[in-house]
Amino acid sequence: MLRPDGTPYVQSMELIEMLRVRVQGPGYERACAIDDAGRFECTGLDAGLYAVTVVDSVARHRILCHGVLVDVSPKAASEEVVLALGSETTVTVRALGDLDHRPVQAYSVVVESTRGPAAATGKTDGQGACEFSVAAGSYRVYAPAWDQGQSIEVSPRLINVRAPGSPVSVELLVPQREPETDLIDIALVDLEGHPVPGLVTLEGVASDPNAEPAAWFSLPEPTFQPPGGLLGSACDASGLLGRRFIWRKDARNTEISLILEPGATIVGRAVGVDRKPVPGARVSLETLMLDNRWAGLPDPLLAATTDDDGCFQLQGVSVGPRVRAMAFLGTVSGRSVSLDLKAADVADAGEIVLTGSRPGSGIVRGRITDEQDLPVANRAIRVGIGRASQNLVTDADGCYTLTDMPTDRSITITIEVPSYGTWSRATTADDYACDFQLVPQGWGALGQEAPPLVADTWFNHSPITLKEARGRVVLLTFRNFTMDRDPGLATIRSLLTEFGPNGLLVIAIYDHLPGGNPVAADLVTTHLTSLFEGASIAGVLDSDPDLVADLMPPGRPPGVTAGATHWLYQVHERPVSFLIDKKGIVRFCEPRENNLRERIVVLFDE
Repeated sequence: MLRPDGTPYVQSMELIEMLRVRVQGPGYERACAIDDAGRFECTGLDAGLYAVTVVDSVARHRILCHGVLVDVSPKAASEEVVLALGSETTVTVRALGDLDHRPVQAYSVVVESTRGPAAATGKTDGQGACEFSVAAGSYRVYAPAWDQGQSIEVSPRLINVRAPGSPVSVELLVPQREPETDLIDIALVDLEGHPVPGLVTLEGVASDPNAEPAAWFSLPEPTFQPPGGLLGSACDASGLLGRRFIWRKDARNTEISLILEPGATIVGRAVGVDRKPVPGARVSLETLMLDNRWAGLPDPLLAATTDDDGCFQLQGVSVGPRVRAMAFLGTVSGRSVSLDLKAADVADAGEIVLTGSRPGSGIVRGRITDEQDLPVANRAIRVGIGRASQNLVTDADGCYTLTDMPTDRSITITIEVPSYGTWSRATTADDYACDFQLVPQGWGALGQEAPPLVADTWFNHSPITLKEARGRVVLLTFRNFTMDRDPGLATIRSLLTEFGPNGLLVIAIYDHLPGGNPVAADLVTTHLTSLFEGASIAGVLDSDPDLVADLMPPGRPPGVTAGATHWLYQVHERPVSFLIDKKGIVRFCEPRENNLRERIVVLFDE
């Protein structure tokens, strides 16, 4: 690999670049390091056509060379290529709405070389712009999209870049649509990039049993978003091709393309500490999540039982994040080394030694009912125990069973049910009556006199009770103070500007601050007051939730420190807003700010 001046690129002298050579072929991809002589080597290739280019492991918006296509022949001992880096020029791509020509943010754009396999992708910022650094050459610039199962290029442009040269600016006119920040768009393709009809599942999203195979899916973002991400899987209609993936809320993860490949096979053997085979042991898989913890796969099909020789075989395991095999029998267990699966390959997990006592073998059973005391039947639920989690389906009576629970300590069971939010309670193993009664947000308050505000601290407004606010329309909004910025407050500020002269009172409720630290309270209230931007919003820091603990049904909302007022209004997820009429009755519960105006108009017209 050569620098722009023709001298070898030496990685050890330019670590800040973090460059790698990428070799891609059908079902194959490898990133190769560059030695101190500017050379790289990729061995063990099958015959075929490979794309060789340079990638920047830090910045995704750079094209440093145009790359080459190499036809590896079985007759040739080796092939040698020369990759020449070029001086870079800035290319700014702006996405504008095709109707009003206003900037469109979070829109995917691509800059792709016309002379080789090099391409860079990015998403537009708040001003609708995304900057790329590219070497001299000819490029196609477009926004990728899916239309009726086909990959299309929106507003393609052809540009010529000189390096060094003046910055280049390109405008793309893209279709305007309502922002869908709460949706994940997933496309299924094969190794050639062709659409493949299939099915997608994702933890925290209830699967539709009547879903038809398709090449494109739009899933709602899970409300539960652990730091390590959520495990998902996809397969084609035949089940022969698949891929596992980890989703974590991120600007880059609203549009995902999953390349489906043939599944792998994992073989291994379970033995005891005496190295004798252990027959009848149950074997399942764990996946390495983004926070370096291991999580069990929710698919019961990916499990096996060891034979008389202690051997097992897991077939059709989709490629994706690293996995390891876990074997257990009774109170002993063991795990294999981590495995990086390759498509259609056989991975050897080796010997798994079953030792010691498992973390637990207790059982927790319970029944889940709704606000009418009816069973939440045949419903996919997500259950969390500490940092571990699994997916279950309740039976016809709304019952569930958890096995292999720790028996040496108290555990907290957290259950997430779509449309009901997340509920949790502390219990112990061998609890056969760990029941949950789930109610929608505000269920106990709607249509009733508004529960009182139990506040530790008022700020940006003098304290006021809801009885004192009779005769006024009250917007009571529960929000999260850990956010650096709260876009929903812009809508609330505009509503206060429009309806404040008519008597609208806005009260924002934030978490309880445990410990009673006045310095922390001052820091939080100062930050929140700045977010109000001068609007006369009454701010409240909630009070100790234990003050109203006896008023809550079995199974309390997550984060028991949220506050007493949160509990009185049965708030499970934020933001959420309640509207209280002039008589002090709770009339509406709205999770989105864009529905508030029409509700406020109704209450003022009464």
